[in-house]
Amino acid sequence: MKKALALVLALTMTLGMAACSTQPAQTPAESGDTATGTNPNGSTTPAAPAGFMTTNGQYMGTVDPDSVSINITSEPPDMNSVTTTDATAIAIMRDTLEGLVTLDSADQVIPGVAERWDVSDDKLVYTFHLRDDAVWSNGEPVTANDFVFAWTQLFTAKTGANYAGTWAAYIQGAEKLLESGDASQLGVKALDESTLEVTLTEPCDYFLSLMSFQNFYPINEAFWTKVGGTDGYGLDADKMLYNGAYVVSEWAHEDHITIEKNDQYWDKDNKGFIPTINMMMFSDTNTSFNSFQAGELDMTGLTGEQKELLSAQGVVTGQYEDGAVCYLEFNTGEGDLSSKEVGKALANAKVRRALTLAIDAETYNKSVAKSSNLVADGLVPTAVANGKYADARGSLLDRSMPQEDLKALFEEGLEEAGVAVADFKPTLTTDDGDSPLKMVAFIQNQWKEKLGFEAKVEQLPFKSRLDKMSSKTFDIVVALWGPDYNDPMTYLDMMLGNSGNNHSSWANKEFDDLILQAYKETDSAKRQQLLIDAEKVLMEDMPLGPIYFRMRDYICSDKLTGVTRSAFQQCTMKYAKLQ
Repeated sequence: MKKALALVLALTMTLGMAACSTQPAQTPAESGDTATGTNPNGSTTPAAPAGFMTTNGQYMGTVDPDSVSINITSEPPDMNSVTTTDATAIAIMRDTLEGLVTLDSADQVIPGVAERWDVSDDKLVYTFHLRDDAVWSNGEPVTANDFVFAWTQLFTAKTGANYAGTWAAYIQGAEKLLESGDASQLGVKALDESTLEVTLTEPCDYFLSLMSFQNFYPINEAFWTKVGGTDGYGLDADKMLYNGAYVVSEWAHEDHITIEKNDQYWDKDNKGFIPTINMMMFSDTNTSFNSFQAGELDMTGLTGEQKELLSAQGVVTGQYEDGAVCYLEFNTGEGDLSSKEVGKALANAKVRRALTLAIDAETYNKSVAKSSNLVADGLVPTAVANGKYADARGSLLDRSMPQEDLKALFEEGLEEAGVAVADFKPTLTTDDGDSPLKMVAFIQNQWKEKLGFEAKVEQLPFKSRLDKMSSKTFDIVVALWGPDYNDPMTYLDMMLGNSGNNHSSWANKEFDDLILQAYKETDSAKRQQLLIDAEKVLMEDMPLGPIYFRMRDYICSDKLTGVTRSAFQQCTMKYAKLQ
């Protein structure tokens, strides 16, 4: 599964690691880092310039000169790089483990364990040359076989890696391994201890970016076996080996995790690394904010009220777009809906469009969520591809339709479906918690005022909501989606007719053909246009109704600078510094 997000984490200010099926908390808190310098919705809070924020001496942070404390809000269930989908774990692993490549503070691919690589003329074969000084925290060298072992585990069905099916289509022989257990044709070969050869099924422009994803990190086979494989690896600090900038020195479950500078890391002489980072698990926003004000935390996320309070004090806060899109997903007529009338109505694109455009996303963002979220103008957020894709695409959603035209569109769609307004009584499903309830209550009221019907509301725990989506036993659901890699495809291909992440039962041959062409297209400009054309088809038929692109607000003490926050690195500490 890609990054299906818990709505309760999206509607309150969480760590920013809320992705990849993170478990929801009732009142989560967020940690913070450097700013992007954007403040798109006109908030009165000053936004920090890129790489800079300041409390003007009002919040100096924790006392220890060699450590910082941040809030990660919740306990990561595990840190097994092959199987985890927990975003908190992924963020910690970015600092403690390293793949063939890594991302710099601007999300650009730079060498990691591989100091260089060659690409064949047909763009199918990548040969990675590993650096001689890459070693595990126990002193053993990181070898090409460590990658072969990890990737073999990834594509072995009994390992139970949720992402295995997603990535298998990219690597030669991976689908066969996943289906039959036959690894003989897997296109991942150790030519020698320091040379890894990877063969793709098709050229992939963003393949190197994928290599920074946690599933492609190496694993030392002997250590994996020693701690019990999938039953033990990554469950405690001493059940992992590390090859990144930091090691986990302490993991007090449900309380804190401490990471310390890795003296075995190939770049260990980098003077910028903070010696010790304490990661606290405060789930309550008030607890986290109070701890920050008391000098017990150096980073925290901000609710709207907290941001306003700091603004009044002249504090410069940070903000970034985290890549999550919030949308309605419509069951377009298959599966178990609440009634036949609702099923027939939601099968009509005009009805779906009216339901989407009736929601005043700007008013919701400012008055209900009290956030800086951006009004969605398509499915793919502006954070992707440094905004170049969104600029080329333009807006695909015209939210300026007069209310009388909107209602006429809705009634026309219902008439075509053979459903009376009085018989259209859909159930709107969301996560449990106060914040999701506020959102669906707003949507419910918008539909009643503008379209003349009242939806029912159903709140479920995050896992139950996902189960309901997977079994297609819903009418309309509020959902979120975040990126796995920096390309529009991470959003668009979830709506392929045969995708397990497409819960709407919607299928469109034109859309599928465009996406499949984009998979194979090697010309970047042509590929981008194929994706734009596909998104246009998606937004015209609208099985999904985008609402907003999520923004994050946060603050750092004057002690800390340089933490990387973006849609693709929710909280990376290895570029942070003490000041």
